[in-house]
Amino acid sequence: YQRRVHGVHGRWNYIRLTKLIVYSFYKNIVLQLTQFWFCFFNGFSGQSLYDQWVLACYNVIFTSLTVIVYALLDRDILTVERLSQFPLLYAQGQKSMDFNTRVFLEWILNSIWHSLCCFFLPYLAYESGIIDDGSIYGLYGHGVTMYSALI
Repeated sequence: YQRRVHGVHGRWNYIRLTKLIVYSFYKNIVLQLTQFWFCFFNGFSGQSLYDQWVLACYNVIFTSLTVIVYALLDRDILTVERLSQFPLLYAQGQKSMDFNTRVFLEWILNSIWHSLCCFFLPYLAYESGIIDDGSIYGLYGHGVTMYSALI
């Protein structure tokens, strides 16, 4: 019983926790860096690209579903028998293979790249600011498009 609780569930917990930590940093960096890139286009005026309620609900409502589904459904193939046969599988956590400086920096660089894509692709797509029907595509339109790309 102890082997299953400590070995299998401990390993599952370690893997889920490391993914949760780096994903939490990732999603918040992507959101805030799109605001940062917007500062270069608004003259550093302090104007926000998104509505305040959208910023407040980002972690609570819009991106929490990913974490909940991952926590509920993620299961490693590892069983007690496999852990007994291959004890090096548990060493993955002891050697910090899933959470170390290199892994963290990879997630940070990935978030920077995704923030650039989420900001500049919609910005360049609607650069003229005029939609086909002649209406103007303003700040609200840019904000909604970029926020939709984030989610």
